[in-house]
Formats: sequence, C-alpha cells, structure tokens
Amino acid sequence: MIGKYFRYLCQPFGRLCIRSPFAMILLNLCGLGLFIFLCDWWVSRAGGFPLFDSVEQIPANEIALVLGTAPVLASGLPNRYFVSRMNAAAALFHAGKAKVAATMGTMSRWRCVKR
Repeated sequence: MIGKYFRYLCQPFGRLCIRSPFAMILLNLCGLGLFIFLCDWWVSRAGGFPLFDSVEQIPANEIALVLGTAPVLASGLPNRYFVSRMNAAAALFHAGKAKVAATMGTMSRWRCVKR
C-alpha cells in the first residue's frame, strides 16, 4: 500500500528520488546528525559563556551558586553530579574565588556558607 503512494510521489523527481529504504534511512540519519551538530554549534555560539578548565582561570565573584540535585540516587548509590558540584563549589570557596557558597534545592534544605 505504501509502495503505491511512494511510487506516485517519486514520479515527478525521476532519478533524484531515492527508492532504496536503506538509502532513505541513511539520508535521514545524516540529516538528523547535521541538524544536531548545527543546533549544538548555534547554542554554544549564542551562549557567550566562557568555559573554564581550572579554578585559577575563574574570576573572583561574591557568590558561588550551586544548583541542587539529589545527593543519593534511588538505588542508594551516591549521585556523581552532586559530588562533582559540591567538589567544584568547595574548590572555588577554598581558593578564594567566592566569598559565599550557596546551595539551592528545596527551600527546607537551603544552606549558605560565608567566608
């Protein structure tokens, strides 16, 4: 049934129409990959935020805001995102890059560390 409509759609294009399902899938995957690459490029260019590799490169600020996440996963294992965020906040705080380290999450667990 689909083949009948597919042939009807391909008639105006002649040789330009791709009839192989494998080639159609490959072409769609290439198009999707190009779309994802262009979206990633556009977001990284539009953001304008500098990315830093070390604590020394980061300019000093008044507050280091740490976005909240669960410290423990549902399986009981430690959440690696939580651990990484806390380590980064501690490194900034101890290096003197931030005078205040504020962690955000639910309002009942809001904490602020001042120097």
